[in-house]
Amino acid sequence: MRILSISSLLNPTPPNGYGGTERFVHQLCNNLVDSGHVLHVLCNEGSSGGKYNITRTSSNTLLDKTKGLIKEFNPEIIHINSKQKEILKYLQDINTPVVVTFYNNFRENSSWVGIIENAPKHFHFTAISNSLRERVIEALEYHKISIDPTKILVSGYGMDVSFYTNSIHETPKDYHIYLGVIAQYKSVVDIAKEFTKLNENLLIVGPCNNEDERKYFDEIMKYTKWKNIEYHGETKNEQEKINFLLGAKSLILNTGYDPKESDCHEAFGLVMLEANSLGIPVLGYTQGNIKDYIKDGFNGYKYRKISELGSLIKKLKTSDMKNNCIEHAKNYDIKAIAQGYSKIFEKIISGSKS
Repeated sequence: MRILSISSLLNPTPPNGYGGTERFVHQLCNNLVDSGHVLHVLCNEGSSGGKYNITRTSSNTLLDKTKGLIKEFNPEIIHINSKQKEILKYLQDINTPVVVTFYNNFRENSSWVGIIENAPKHFHFTAISNSLRERVIEALEYHKISIDPTKILVSGYGMDVSFYTNSIHETPKDYHIYLGVIAQYKSVVDIAKEFTKLNENLLIVGPCNNEDERKYFDEIMKYTKWKNIEYHGETKNEQEKINFLLGAKSLILNTGYDPKESDCHEAFGLVMLEANSLGIPVLGYTQGNIKDYIKDGFNGYKYRKISELGSLIKKLKTSDMKNNCIEHAKNYDIKAIAQGYSKIFEKIISGSKS
C-alpha cells in the first residue's frame, strides 16, 4: 500500500520528549514499512522521521504540501492523526479513502461531531480504544446524529514494548507515582489529598503546560509540605521517565475523578502501558480506557472512590504482579497494532474499488 500519513504538528515526529501521538505515528509507520508498505509522512518542521519518507511542514504550508504530495505520491489511502480542518475540508472533494484516528477524550461538545456528521462516504473513523469509540458514539447520539457503526472502528494503540522490558533492572521501590501532565481533568489534587492520610510516599512527575491550570498546580504544591509527597517536574528524557517508573510500587491514574471534570475519560493512558511494560502495576479510577485496560488482581486494581487507595495498596503488598503486567503489556506491542491498522487500511481500499 502507498499510505500518506499526516501526523500531529504539535511536536516533532518522533518527539524529543512528550508527544504520545507523534511517537505512535512514528512507530506505526516504521512497522508498516517493515511490512512492505510505502509510507510518506507530513510532520512538524523539527521532525527527524524514521524508515518512512517525510515532508516537513508548518500549519501555514500544510495544505499546499498535502496537495502536492497527493499529486506526486498518489496515495491509496490517507491517514489523519490530528484535527486539521482545512485539510479535512480539502479531502472531502477527492476520491482517495481517508481514515481519521481519534486519540483524545471526546466530549459531547467536540467540534469533531460536525465533521463526522458531514463526512463524505470515503471518510472513515477509528478510535484508539473501545471506550473512546463508545464516547464518540455517545456524543453523536446526544446530538441525534445517526451513523453506520462500521464507520467508526477500534484501531488500537501501542508502543515498542520490548524497549521498556529490556530496560528493566532491580530498583528499590520507595513510592507510588503519578506521571503525566498537571491539569484538573487528571484529578491530581485528589490523589495528593488522599496520600496525606496514608503512610506511603507519593511522587508527582509532569509539567504544567497550560497557564489556565496554574491555580490548580499551586493547589497541588500545597500538599508537598507533607514529608511523604514530592513534586519533581517534567522528565528530561525517556530514560529518566523509565527510571522514575522502575522506582515505583504502583502508577496511579485518576482522570475524570474531579467532579468538575467528570466528562473527561482517559482515551487510552499510554503511561499505563509504559508502567506495565516495566512490571509496575496500575491503580486507576474506573472510567474511560482505564476500566478496560486494568484487570483487577492481574496488572493492577480499579477503584470508584479515591478512599479505596489505602486498601488497594495493602493488596499490592501481598501479590507480585510483575510478570502479569509484562505479559499484559505485550498485547499492545506496536508490531501487533500495526498489523491491525494494515488490515483496516486494506479493507477500506478494497471497499473503495468495489
